[in-house]
Amino acid sequence: MDLGGWPTNWNVRSWATVIRPVQTSPTRGGGTVSPNLFSDPKAFYNSFRSPAPGETGTRNIIRYPGFIGLDAGLYKSFAIGEKVKLTARWEVFNVTNTQHLTGNADVTNGLDPQFGSPSAAFYNFTSIQGTPRVMQFALRLDF
Repeated sequence: MDLGGWPTNWNVRSWATVIRPVQTSPTRGGGTVSPNLFSDPKAFYNSFRSPAPGETGTRNIIRYPGFIGLDAGLYKSFAIGEKVKLTARWEVFNVTNTQHLTGNADVTNGLDPQFGSPSAAFYNFTSIQGTPRVMQFALRLDF
């Protein structure tokens, strides 16, 4: 992290500035290595520099993989009598059970290789976006 660069304002640090093209290459991890957005986090880290005074830097240059959410519901009503109705409902959230990994994406603010290497957790995938598939069932009796 850039702890000694020139901020744009006395308390507001600008976003890092890209000095060479940045390419993501997600890794699966394994053993003691966590999954990461980059196969070589150090090379990614060295693709930035601190902004000069008054320079705004590049915002949102890197994003984690996309997100999709598909929900569905099915219901059927049955007439049981003249004034009584039974409704059965089945709802599914995240039908495809798609799990996209994510982590802390707010790391391009104040990158500067001259102040050392990135941390071991730099752009690691630490959680999932959304929730796993959830189903719920309901019965409703109207009278």
